[in-house]
Amino acid sequence: MRASSSRPYLGDPDVVGGLVRGFLAGVVDRVAEVGAGREDRGVAAMADTQACITMGDIFLGRDPACEPVGQWNRSGGMVNWMYRQLDHIYQEPEANREALVADVFAWAVRFAYEAIRAHEDDADEADLQDDLVNLADDLTRFLLGMPGHFPDRLFL
Repeated sequence: MRASSSRPYLGDPDVVGGLVRGFLAGVVDRVAEVGAGREDRGVAAMADTQACITMGDIFLGRDPACEPVGQWNRSGGMVNWMYRQLDHIYQEPEANREALVADVFAWAVRFAYEAIRAHEDDADEADLQDDLVNLADDLTRFLLGMPGHFPDRLFL
């Protein structure tokens, strides 16, 4: 249940979707900057890594700017659900369940890179935009604990 707050609520699909789309836009912008020669590839990769860690902190309820969904974000509900969805990749005891959230965003970075690479010769960016929208929707659903295709992407 949502507490009364003016902060963005991590149980609201629109809020989560906005955070995910903003995250992916940052990835795409950094790829474009590297491609144009305005950014070093290593610096962009470090920025992507930091963005993954930041998103992990947000969705673990550690960012005071966002209102978490109680037990889901702060007490392991989301992490445990993610772990069960991805247990074919992350296995005990090596799994750091909290790092798993940042890892999920790192997978999203990889999927965005793959989409960009797949469409780099397309004159029309509509297919790339469709792929990125689908990625954002899949990740949003995953972060909300809703069935979707995000785990399936690991096997495509």
